[in-house]
Amino acid sequence: KMKKIYAGYNNSMSISVGGECFIWGDGQSGQLCKHITIADEPSLIEQLSGKEVIKGALGFNSCAVIIDTRLFMWGCNDNGKLGLDKDDQLLFKPEQVKIDQVKSVSCGYEHTAAITHNGELFTSGRGFYGQLGTGELMSSYEPKRVDSVDSKFVKVKCGLDQTVSIGKKGNVFIWGKSGYNLLGEANQHLK
Repeated sequence: KMKKIYAGYNNSMSISVGGECFIWGDGQSGQLCKHITIADEPSLIEQLSGKEVIKGALGFNSCAVIIDTRLFMWGCNDNGKLGLDKDDQLLFKPEQVKIDQVKSVSCGYEHTAAITHNGELFTSGRGFYGQLGTGELMSSYEPKRVDSVDSKFVKVKCGLDQTVSIGKKGNVFIWGKSGYNLLGEANQHLK
Protein backbone atom coordinates (compact mmCIF):
# COMPACT_ATOMS: atom_id res chain seq x y z
CA LYS A 1 0.00 0.00 0.00
CA MET A 2 1.24 3.46 -0.91
CA LYS A 3 0.93 6.56 1.28
CA LYS A 4 2.58 9.28 -0.85
CA ILE A 5 3.12 9.97 -4.54
CA TYR A 6 5.14 12.60 -6.42
CA ALA A 7 5.31 13.69 -10.05
CA GLY A 8 8.38 15.10 -11.80
CA TYR A 9 9.58 15.71 -15.32
CA ASN A 10 8.25 12.61 -17.09
CA ASN A 11 8.61 10.38 -14.03
CA SER A 12 6.80 9.49 -10.81
CA MET A 13 7.68 8.29 -7.31
CA SER A 14 5.67 6.65 -4.57
CA ILE A 15 6.38 5.79 -0.95
CA SER A 16 4.81 2.78 0.69
CA VAL A 17 3.30 2.61 4.17
CA GLY A 18 6.49 0.84 5.28
CA GLY A 19 8.76 3.55 3.84
CA GLU A 20 9.94 1.78 0.68
CA CYS A 21 10.51 4.11 -2.27
CA PHE A 22 9.45 3.23 -5.84
CA ILE A 23 10.14 5.18 -9.04
CA TRP A 24 9.22 4.88 -12.72
CA GLY A 25 9.09 6.79 -15.99
CA ASP A 26 11.94 8.61 -17.76
CA GLY A 27 15.40 7.67 -16.56
CA GLN A 28 17.63 9.29 -19.19
CA SER A 29 19.19 11.57 -16.57
CA GLY A 30 19.69 8.95 -13.86
CA GLN A 31 16.39 9.72 -12.07
CA LEU A 32 15.54 6.01 -11.73
CA CYS A 33 18.78 5.00 -9.92
CA LYS A 34 19.57 2.65 -12.80
CA HIS A 35 21.26 2.81 -16.17
CA ILE A 36 17.97 2.54 -18.06
CA THR A 37 16.09 5.12 -20.09
CA ILE A 38 12.46 4.12 -19.42
CA ALA A 39 10.69 2.12 -16.70
CA ASP A 40 7.05 1.28 -17.52
CA GLU A 41 6.20 0.19 -13.98
CA PRO A 42 7.30 1.08 -10.44
CA SER A 43 10.71 -0.21 -9.41
CA LEU A 44 12.06 -0.34 -5.85
CA ILE A 45 15.02 1.96 -5.17
CA GLU A 46 17.17 -0.73 -3.65
CA GLN A 47 19.83 1.67 -2.33
CA LEU A 48 17.18 3.22 -0.04
CA SER A 49 15.57 -0.07 0.98
CA GLY A 50 15.33 -0.40 4.76
CA LYS A 51 15.99 3.32 5.37
CA GLU A 52 12.26 4.25 5.76
CA VAL A 53 11.72 7.06 3.27
CA ILE A 54 9.23 9.66 4.57
CA LYS A 55 9.26 12.29 1.78
CA GLY A 56 10.39 12.70 -1.79
CA ALA A 57 10.56 15.23 -4.60
CA LEU A 58 11.12 15.10 -8.33
CA GLY A 59 12.22 17.57 -10.98
CA PHE A 60 14.96 16.85 -13.49
CA ASN A 61 16.55 15.12 -10.52
CA SER A 62 15.21 12.97 -7.67
CA CYS A 63 15.47 13.09 -3.90
CA ALA A 64 14.23 11.40 -0.75
CA VAL A 65 14.20 12.26 2.95
CA ILE A 66 14.49 9.30 5.32
CA ILE A 67 13.12 8.91 8.85
CA ASP A 68 16.30 10.21 10.54
CA THR A 69 15.92 13.45 8.46
CA ARG A 70 18.85 12.81 6.12
CA LEU A 71 18.43 13.95 2.50
CA PHE A 72 19.54 11.80 -0.43
CA MET A 73 19.67 13.01 -4.06
CA TRP A 74 20.44 11.50 -7.46
CA GLY A 75 19.94 12.08 -11.18
CA CYS A 76 20.90 15.09 -13.29
CA ASN A 77 23.40 17.40 -11.60
CA ASP A 78 23.40 20.37 -14.02
CA ASN A 79 24.77 23.45 -12.27
CA GLY A 80 25.15 21.49 -9.02
CA LYS A 81 21.43 21.20 -8.26
CA LEU A 82 22.02 17.97 -6.31
CA GLY A 83 23.94 19.96 -3.70
CA LEU A 84 26.64 17.29 -3.44
CA ASP A 85 29.63 19.56 -4.21
CA LYS A 86 30.40 17.45 -7.31
CA ASP A 87 30.52 18.37 -10.97
CA ASP A 88 29.44 14.91 -12.18
CA GLN A 89 26.63 15.33 -14.71
CA LEU A 90 24.66 12.19 -13.80
CA LEU A 91 24.48 10.22 -10.56
CA PHE A 92 22.79 6.82 -10.71
CA LYS A 93 22.65 6.18 -6.96
CA PRO A 94 21.36 8.18 -3.99
CA GLU A 95 24.02 10.19 -2.18
CA GLN A 96 23.59 12.05 1.10
CA VAL A 97 23.48 15.86 1.00
CA LYS A 98 25.29 17.71 3.80
CA ILE A 99 22.24 19.35 5.40
CA ASP A 100 21.14 18.25 8.87
CA GLN A 101 17.53 17.72 10.02
CA VAL A 102 15.74 18.10 6.66
CA LYS A 103 11.98 18.65 6.99
CA SER A 104 10.95 19.27 3.36
CA VAL A 105 12.50 19.53 -0.09
CA SER A 106 11.55 20.68 -3.58
CA CYS A 107 13.21 20.17 -6.97
CA GLY A 108 12.99 22.71 -9.77
CA TYR A 109 14.34 22.72 -13.31
CA GLU A 110 17.96 23.31 -12.34
CA HIS A 111 17.82 24.13 -8.63
CA THR A 112 16.78 22.49 -5.37
CA ALA A 113 15.61 23.87 -2.02
CA ALA A 114 15.40 22.20 1.40
CA ILE A 115 14.03 23.37 4.75
CA THR A 116 15.40 22.08 8.05
CA HIS A 117 13.39 21.39 11.21
CA ASN A 118 14.58 24.69 12.72
CA GLY A 119 13.25 26.64 9.70
CA GLU A 120 16.46 27.30 7.81
CA LEU A 121 16.23 27.25 4.00
CA PHE A 122 19.09 25.94 1.85
CA THR A 123 19.34 26.10 -1.95
CA SER A 124 21.73 24.75 -4.56
CA GLY A 125 21.99 24.64 -8.34
CA ARG A 126 21.50 27.26 -11.03
CA GLY A 127 21.21 30.79 -9.70
CA PHE A 128 21.41 32.92 -12.85
CA TYR A 129 18.01 34.53 -12.19
CA GLY A 130 18.34 34.83 -8.41
CA GLN A 131 16.24 31.70 -7.80
CA LEU A 132 18.62 30.53 -5.05
CA GLY A 133 17.79 33.56 -2.89
CA THR A 134 21.40 34.02 -1.77
CA GLY A 135 21.93 37.38 -3.47
CA GLU A 136 24.34 35.85 -5.98
CA LEU A 137 23.60 35.26 -9.67
CA MET A 138 25.73 32.17 -10.07
CA SER A 139 25.40 28.44 -9.60
CA SER A 140 26.13 26.75 -6.28
CA TYR A 141 27.33 23.14 -6.15
CA GLU A 142 26.73 22.93 -2.42
CA PRO A 143 23.70 24.00 -0.36
CA LYS A 144 23.82 27.61 0.81
CA ARG A 145 21.59 29.07 3.49
CA VAL A 146 19.09 31.72 2.40
CA ASP A 147 19.47 34.58 4.84
CA SER A 148 18.35 37.48 2.67
CA VAL A 149 14.92 37.53 4.34
CA ASP A 150 14.38 37.69 8.07
CA SER A 151 12.17 34.66 8.51
CA LYS A 152 12.04 31.02 9.43
CA PHE A 153 10.53 28.91 6.66
CA VAL A 154 7.84 26.21 6.80
CA LYS A 155 7.27 25.38 3.11
CA VAL A 156 9.16 25.78 -0.16
CA LYS A 157 8.44 25.01 -3.83
CA CYS A 158 10.79 25.38 -6.78
CA GLY A 159 9.58 26.23 -10.27
CA LEU A 160 11.40 26.63 -13.54
CA ASP A 161 13.50 29.63 -12.49
CA GLN A 162 11.63 30.75 -9.35
CA THR A 163 11.37 29.77 -5.71
CA VAL A 164 8.32 30.34 -3.51
CA SER A 165 8.33 29.85 0.24
CA ILE A 166 6.11 30.43 3.23
CA GLY A 167 7.59 31.94 6.38
CA LYS A 168 6.70 30.97 9.93
CA LYS A 169 4.38 34.02 10.24
CA GLY A 170 2.48 33.07 7.07
CA ASN A 171 4.21 35.51 4.70
CA VAL A 172 4.88 34.32 1.17
CA PHE A 173 8.33 35.05 -0.26
CA ILE A 174 9.00 34.77 -4.00
CA TRP A 175 12.28 35.24 -5.86
CA GLY A 176 13.88 34.37 -9.18
CA LYS A 177 13.08 35.13 -12.80
CA SER A 178 10.27 37.62 -13.30
CA GLY A 179 7.84 37.77 -16.19
CA TYR A 180 4.16 37.00 -16.63
CA ASN A 181 3.65 38.34 -13.05
CA LEU A 182 5.29 35.18 -11.68
CA LEU A 183 6.71 37.12 -8.76
CA GLY A 184 3.55 38.98 -7.82
CA GLU A 185 2.70 42.63 -8.26
CA ALA A 186 5.69 44.96 -7.88
CA ASN A 187 7.86 41.98 -6.81
CA GLN A 188 6.86 42.53 -3.18
CA HIS A 189 6.26 39.67 -0.80
CA LEU A 190 2.62 38.69 -0.43
CA LYS A 191 0.66 38.10 2.77
